[in-house]
Amino acid sequence: MRLLVITVGAAIVLAATLVAGAPGGTSAQLTICGQVKHGPAADWQLNASVARALGVSRHVAGTTWTVLAEGAPCTVAMKDTPALLRLWAKTSGTRLAPGPKGWVCGRVGGTGKASPGGACTKGGTDFAFIESGPYSIAQIKRLAATGSLPVR
Repeated sequence: MRLLVITVGAAIVLAATLVAGAPGGTSAQLTICGQVKHGPAADWQLNASVARALGVSRHVAGTTWTVLAEGAPCTVAMKDTPALLRLWAKTSGTRLAPGPKGWVCGRVGGTGKASPGGACTKGGTDFAFIESGPYSIAQIKRLAATGSLPVR
């Protein structure tokens, strides 16, 4: 499940995290489904070596959430993310329940508002939501184009 690895890094570091790969990864393409504006605030630190390699600040903060899917329909991911963000804001636990029917969802990469987001999995499909700071979808896609990230 490469998508779970990306959520630890965040949308601005997709190229770095997916190029490195993850155990059990598949050849499925990662899709940037869209963004949820004005979600809960998050404030977290990017891995230092990833930030250095990309030439960006370690500090990521804001209320814009990028929704990504790997095999999951973007319609499901975009429809279910607002409710999951409300759960994310209310709890510091790792499990986000109740999630969408049939999906197992959880917080990733930290606790409380220091967590960059969450991910849901069902069978061999995943979707994630990541607080992506000031970065637009166009900027994230440009970053992906500079690496070998399989984004469509």
